[in-house]
Amino acid sequence: MKTLESILKSISIENDCCNCCKVKEGTEHPIKGLVVRLNSIPGDPDYIKYCQICLIQHSKKTQKEKKKDMIQLVQKFGLGCSVMLMNLLIFTESVLAQPGLPGDPAQAPIDGGLGLLAAAGGAYAFKKLSHGKKERQDLE
Repeated sequence: MKTLESILKSISIENDCCNCCKVKEGTEHPIKGLVVRLNSIPGDPDYIKYCQICLIQHSKKTQKEKKKDMIQLVQKFGLGCSVMLMNLLIFTESVLAQPGLPGDPAQAPIDGGLGLLAAAGGAYAFKKLSHGKKERQDLE
């Protein structure tokens, strides 16, 4: 637990220099030549101030932390997919459920129209087959 004194010291005007490279805020950075602005790492309970360059170096995650974050992300994705699949399986069954079949449907009468269509189709097929034989005989 931080004491009030340590918190006030960390944010006081006396301590406005980078904790790592000791560059004062508002001056020109010796390496990059930019004006120094001090920030602390987000989520860091120590409130340690760093310049822009040191902040980038100290806030980088280790390979182990990156791997752990990736595993957590994959686990959350897998959990989300499995929940969606379960919902799909459960609710599809209720949506597709239909009541029993009604009584026998009325039969459609088949009259001469279907016979005429069958005869026309047969005549067309005979014409194509006989025309193909004539072309083959002409080629020989």
